[in-house]
Amino acid sequence: MSTDAHHDDHNQLAQEREAHARTLREAGLRIHQLELALSVISVELDTDEMDPMRGRLLAALRDTLQAPVSLTDQLDTLYMTANRILGDWQVRRPWDCLNTEEPINWADLKAHVEYVVTQHPADDRFVVTIEEAAPDACPIFCQTFLSVLRVRGWTLPTEIRTEW
Repeated sequence: MSTDAHHDDHNQLAQEREAHARTLREAGLRIHQLELALSVISVELDTDEMDPMRGRLLAALRDTLQAPVSLTDQLDTLYMTANRILGDWQVRRPWDCLNTEEPINWADLKAHVEYVVTQHPADDRFVVTIEEAAPDACPIFCQTFLSVLRVRGWTLPTEIRTEW
């Protein structure tokens, strides 16, 4: 790889990282707004079955606001790792070895990440959504991708999804 190409790749990653950080800052503001809205809703919907979920959501939102660096760092790491894997795959073409007919647009894969909070803390997880692969039709691709994430050191609970 030439120095200019490496520099361009580095600049592109820096721009993506800044855009991702900006998105996370905006999400922090939205989380604060959601926390306020949930507080208002909780007064209006104070039922026994709503209380456990409301309390869990408020706790998760408060934790995110009080310690955004940890979750932000994890999301950033997952985002960068996932997109690096996809970039490597576009160059090295490992799908030739996968021996799969799964409907995937290999030339334009992109990953987005999020953290999902559920009613049951044990079910909370990171989700990597990979664009340009048929939803629910690429199990070999998803399992292979998760395996590569694990090889690269990602150990947290993670679900891989695909979408066009």
